Amino acid sequence: MNDADFDAAVAGFHRAARGQLAWGEALAPIRAAFGAAAAVLMGMAKDSGAIAFSYECGTLPEAASLDYLRSYHSIDVRAALVLDRPVGECVRCCDYYDEAFVAANAFYQDFLIPYGVRHVAGAKAYEDNRLLVVLGVQIAVGAAPVSDAGMRLLARLVAQLTVALHVYCAARGQRGEPGVGAALLDRLRAPAFVVDELRRLHYANPAGRQWLAAPGGLGLIDGRLVAARRQDDADFTLALRQLKLDGERSYLGAGAGRERSQLRLSSHEVVFLHAVRPDDTMAAFGTRPLALMLAHDLGAGIALDPFVVAETFGLTPAEARIAVGLAAGSSVEEIAAERCVSLATVRSQLAAAMHKMGVHRQPELVARLAALPSAGFVPDDRRPDD
Repeated sequence: MNDADFDAAVAGFHRAARGQLAWGEALAPIRAAFGAAAAVLMGMAKDSGAIAFSYECGTLPEAASLDYLRSYHSIDVRAALVLDRPVGECVRCCDYYDEAFVAANAFYQDFLIPYGVRHVAGAKAYEDNRLLVVLGVQIAVGAAPVSDAGMRLLARLVAQLTVALHVYCAARGQRGEPGVGAALLDRLRAPAFVVDELRRLHYANPAGRQWLAAPGGLGLIDGRLVAARRQDDADFTLALRQLKLDGERSYLGAGAGRERSQLRLSSHEVVFLHAVRPDDTMAAFGTRPLALMLAHDLGAGIALDPFVVAETFGLTPAEARIAVGLAAGSSVEEIAAERCVSLATVRSQLAAAMHKMGVHRQPELVARLAALPSAGFVPDDRRPDD
């Protein structure tokens, strides 16, 4: 990055801080300078750990941020490297986690590497008594980590970003901005909704609003999702109640609620429900327990989207991508080479995927995916991972 590019990047930080430029655009020079898969800026409330905002620039799949907030932030071993250091001190994960650690770590093997990222460099870019902000530069699988010279450049950029963030964080409370969860759902191609246990609709992404407007299994009446057929309506209510979003005050009996449920409507649509509880999702969807709902029309046919496969069978991102790779004709050896992980790791994840899908041989797995989504639907009373 030459001096002119550096000055342009700094100017972009300040324009974004004043609301004159999207933060994703302001992060683009950082991503370009390091040839990164993504550059991410995330703010978190210090008292609760709730995510205040998240902006990124890059080529990561739409579902990566959503999966991180729903399932993987709690085992992110990189967080402590940054959060325990003063503002502006840059670190890179390769200085602390060697290949043996990465090969045995669930965060890397089940989430980060399957989404195409291997190395991360970053820093705490801002902190006050209520908020802290972290910048992460995510390097793709197969690429070298940030060099020593690159770390010096990153430190210079972070120092300027910190100045801009003082302006942004001071003014942020005066602007109405969309919630983090809503912004993530807007990026999904599938119809997506956020609902409560009483079926009240809290948010629908553009695809979801279009889906509700079409004749089908679910519609919106007085702010609540209602099925056209009585049995579908009862099944939908039961599927939501299985999540026990209101804890012990929920309608079902004692005991922990499910994390996910699904149902097939008589209109040939499948609905996937996933609990999004504030303590488990960095409050990305608000401060009360809600359900993330994804809908799909069985008659429309789908490509083998790893996110849909993961939701259908309860797989991790790694397991879903292996299953999709096998269905596309790749061998386990080719998948391991493409992901830059060991053959033993891929075989272990494949075995876990087959167990969850209720199959015993690879041809059975491929056949099950070939019939997805209709074959992918597994009623709750006979899900293989229960």
